[in-house]
Amino acid sequence: AQRVALIQTLLEQVTSNPELAKAFQAGKRAALLRACQPLYANISSLHGLTHFYVHLPDGTNFLRIHSPDRFGDRISRQTLFQASATGRVASGIELGPLGTFTLRVVAPWNVDGELIGFIEMGEEIEGLIGRMKQMAQVEFVVGLRKSGLTRKGWENGRASNLGIGDWHRFADVVIFKQTRPGMAEQLAQLAPQEQGWQGKPVEITLDSQVFRGKRLALYDASHQVVGDLLIFKDFSGSLNNYRQRTFLIAAFYLLAGGVLFISSYLILGRADRRLVATRGMPIAVWSQPVGNSKMRSIRCRWSMSA
Repeated sequence: AQRVALIQTLLEQVTSNPELAKAFQAGKRAALLRACQPLYANISSLHGLTHFYVHLPDGTNFLRIHSPDRFGDRISRQTLFQASATGRVASGIELGPLGTFTLRVVAPWNVDGELIGFIEMGEEIEGLIGRMKQMAQVEFVVGLRKSGLTRKGWENGRASNLGIGDWHRFADVVIFKQTRPGMAEQLAQLAPQEQGWQGKPVEITLDSQVFRGKRLALYDASHQVVGDLLIFKDFSGSLNNYRQRTFLIAAFYLLAGGVLFISSYLILGRADRRLVATRGMPIAVWSQPVGNSKMRSIRCRWSMSA
């Protein structure tokens, strides 16, 4: 929500600029590009934005500031459709044909109450994941559903360094991003039902560290599941602490048992010595008086055979 609010503020800087509106309405693509390039360079370096578009009212792209050689194609993304249908700012994460996964924010561009087009800005999800990793101290593996891609489009995207995953490595997803090298390879070694893509908790070991992960489904702007985010936390420290606690508890009980054994040995030994010392000592047994007879004493010696 904070990211969308930031991009919306940047869009307002464009739609409120009369010089930019004049160049757009006059159809001067080159002039609009020259005017927008410094703004794009600034927001790209400061805020990490990767996409900046200007669209005509019918959804045809007029200018891509981030890729000026491409224009004239019809945009059919859900965020643009929502902005056109409601007349308000629309936002959402959308999957592109080359496997790009981008947070997009689209705003209607109105001048004197008349719609002259749309402004769109976006940020590829890699930047968002990078910030989330730093904030939460976790690792991520992003898998995109093959059902929303084509193999040809994905491989074209890989040629442009947009994706990292082999199409055939996993059954239903391709790896779009991993924040720690080697995690996807470790996942691929597990049985399909243990890899975490179906929602089951997953555990992998990498560089002597134990990571436990949970799946979070990724939804696009049309509320369709287009990918999966595996979030991994390093549990190595917790396991080490558990092992240390287990060792200390075991050591304590062993020590307590040893102390108890030694104490019992000493006590029994003392009792045995006392028993030995009493051998041969006379013991008086007194009989109770019967009638007028006198109490008599019987003296005997302790006998081990008694």
